[in-house]
Amino acid sequence: MADFDNLLGDLEEETQPTLSPSASVQDPDTNADDNNEQENDPPDAGNEANNDELNNEDGDIIPAALQEALLRQENRIYDDTQSFTQEDNEQEAGESEDYRALKKMWIHELNTTELGNYDEEFLNDLLEIMQNTDDMVEDLQEQGRTGADPTLASIAASICKMDFDRISFVLSDFMRVRLEKIEKYTLHNRDCHDRMSNMEIEYHKKYSRLFQSHLERTVTDNLRKEAWRKLDEPEMIDRPNLDTFVFCKVVGEEGIVVDNWEGMTISAEEEEEDELRSQPFDQGAHIFVRYRVVRELVQNGKVELLM
Repeated sequence: MADFDNLLGDLEEETQPTLSPSASVQDPDTNADDNNEQENDPPDAGNEANNDELNNEDGDIIPAALQEALLRQENRIYDDTQSFTQEDNEQEAGESEDYRALKKMWIHELNTTELGNYDEEFLNDLLEIMQNTDDMVEDLQEQGRTGADPTLASIAASICKMDFDRISFVLSDFMRVRLEKIEKYTLHNRDCHDRMSNMEIEYHKKYSRLFQSHLERTVTDNLRKEAWRKLDEPEMIDRPNLDTFVFCKVVGEEGIVVDNWEGMTISAEEEEEDELRSQPFDQGAHIFVRYRVVRELVQNGKVELLM
């Protein structure tokens, strides 16, 4: 195997420039003049040259946002004290208010086992907006085929279509998760019609009748009446598990105090240790806790669930 260190050393010796006697001798007066010229140069001359290169390279003007990003990358500028709240605000800067509200409802349904509230007025307005967006996309696509500026119309149609597809995906998955919960906890959801839409209530009634007839045909018809009645007792009904852990963020300005022993059976000695029971969190804090502990805080808007 070749010795790369010796080979690189030879290359450096070959490429090292050789100074001629005339070049090694410099005029003192010339050096003094050069030094005076450097001292008289304005301090921002180098910065102006860099800005000119950024703005006028290849004859194109770089946008201010892109120029700032290039400078940040070049100078390795990063604020280590930047909070999660600021990062979330930057991430949500390009999202519409309706989409953020829908995504919040969607995340809540994904991370909890119980059925959340259904905001029928908001979702109906959102469906109307989606219908208008779909019509707008068709109009823009038609203008792209027949208009004077097809490129601009095609770009606008693509942007509207992308926003429409994003909302459509979140909304369809939101409804899918809700229907899955309605079917999974059918007997328990008999007392949760106030959280459902009219269509979900009708679906739950029909599904409950099918579920009940199936149980009667396969199970209860083969049991005594006394045993059949016990199947509808509270402890026999499958209910959502509220003790599953969730990631959440404190959004209330005054912060929160959580009870870590909420819904738990504890001894008298553990109950006296108050330091372990209550734990405060400031606004912007991210915590991993049982859903039962922050359930009311989520409903009051003081805590927001995360993906």
